[in-house]
Amino acid sequence: MKTIIYAITVAALLMTAGFVTAGDAPGATDTSRSRPKLELKGISLGDPVDAVKAKLPNADCESFGDGAASQCYVDAITIAEKPAALLVRFLEGRVVSVSATRMTQSDAFAAGDALKIKFGAPDYTKDKRVTIHRRSQNRSVAYTLPVWEEGEGQQVLFVDPARYTDQDEQFTYAAVLLIDQHLHNDIWMAKKEGRATAANDL
Repeated sequence: MKTIIYAITVAALLMTAGFVTAGDAPGATDTSRSRPKLELKGISLGDPVDAVKAKLPNADCESFGDGAASQCYVDAITIAEKPAALLVRFLEGRVVSVSATRMTQSDAFAAGDALKIKFGAPDYTKDKRVTIHRRSQNRSVAYTLPVWEEGEGQQVLFVDPARYTDQDEQFTYAAVLLIDQHLHNDIWMAKKEGRATAANDL
């Protein structure tokens, strides 16, 4: 199990996604006030680690560095009736990202269609061209990603068609991801890698 978590973690270091804020997204609208709070598999950003672990009794969890950055992994779940794995990351005991990962591209976008039913139309879409690795051949494919946002654009829920590629570069997996971009990308990743952040110099 540690090997699987390590593979996903290493790949995430290479493929961390970033998005523009609402002010930069053409046609972005403020719909967050009239819809449910964004969540994935009943887990929201900011949820305490103990509450999440209670929902995931069979999770394989680990911490990094001084323990401020940690994560829990569940090997087999479903999202929108599609098979996936679940990876939840915590910073100082609070959720900063939730990803339904290890999905095929078609399953991930089917889950994205289900999210449209639950949360309404996305706040904006983002065009992204990615390389999809397959055992037979690799393909460059253009996707239109639906993106829902909260917290002035820092917290986003989206479909990532190429979240990571396995260690043998034989298969590219998609994911549905709920993430606090600043807390995860800037702080969690730095603590995971043992790097200094601007907050260390205050």
